[in-house]
Amino acid sequence: MGEKACFAAVGAWFLIGLFFWGRGILKGRTGDLIAGGAILAALCAFLWVTTAFFDLIGGMLAATGLATLIMSPWASPSGRLRRADLVALGMGFLILGACLAALL
Repeated sequence: MGEKACFAAVGAWFLIGLFFWGRGILKGRTGDLIAGGAILAALCAFLWVTTAFFDLIGGMLAATGLATLIMSPWASPSGRLRRADLVALGMGFLILGACLAALL
């Protein structure tokens, strides 16, 4: 039962981070981009230190990259990141996530 609760907590924090990341992209809010990125980075660092589940970390990074690519056409024109920057960032997350998932 404890293992399921841990995976649920990790999933909830991942979705919260992805929510803020996506809201920062769509509405052009720098604070939301920073909050979402910080939550996702802290979650990846926590998983790396405690469990070293590289496939889980890689999957989260790949999902973040895919979400970034999907949201890039609707990005706010007044936002901090242009559409080309978001596509490059999304592809970078996808490639990094695939490499981490293939590590072990």
